[in-house]
Amino acid sequence: MYHILKASELTVKTLGEINSHRWELISHLWETTSHRWERKSYLFFCSLPDCISSSNSCTGRSIS
Repeated sequence: MYHILKASELTVKTLGEINSHRWELISHLWETTSHRWERKSYLFFCSLPDCISSSNSCTGRSIS
């Protein structure tokens, strides 16, 4: 009986570690994806004519 309990504890611990590791991977992937979206939107807005014609950094508005 002792060995069965020990085996079940190890299984639960291992599954918990696996789930924790998966969440870490998901979190990392989400951060990477979010960063890519930010870069793409920044590049998109920087390609607008107002931004290109202004001498200011990319703010999405022209300088008057």
